[in-house]
Amino acid sequence: MLRVEARRLLLDGSAEHATRHGLAAAVEYAKAHLHEPLTVAHLASAACMSEASFFRYFRAEFGGTPLAYVTALRVRLARALLEEGRSVTDAALAVGFATPSALIRVFREHVGQTPKQYQLARRAPAPA
Repeated sequence: MLRVEARRLLLDGSAEHATRHGLAAAVEYAKAHLHEPLTVAHLASAACMSEASFFRYFRAEFGGTPLAYVTALRVRLARALLEEGRSVTDAALAVGFATPSALIRVFREHVGQTPKQYQLARRAPAPA
């Protein structure tokens, strides 16, 4: 009886652990490959899951879609690059946007201003 119960507990826990571990692998893959085009298929493969399962587990764990998460990572990295003084074009290419205009559009949606406005606001001296 104890062996049967222990086996069930072990298997139940291992499924949840494998899912979380797979999602972590996908997130790490995304972070390491932000400069490349990423699809749900790439991330699902990194997580060792089917696309449907990956999408379902990702949404349940993170509260959004995988591609929305990747976009948020790209915008966060673009902000850091702009704060370092990189050009909008350099930042766009470094974080995986095909064109600077694609970064500008997405950046404005997420941050509320264009990358250049963001960069200029960070450089401006504080009013006295």
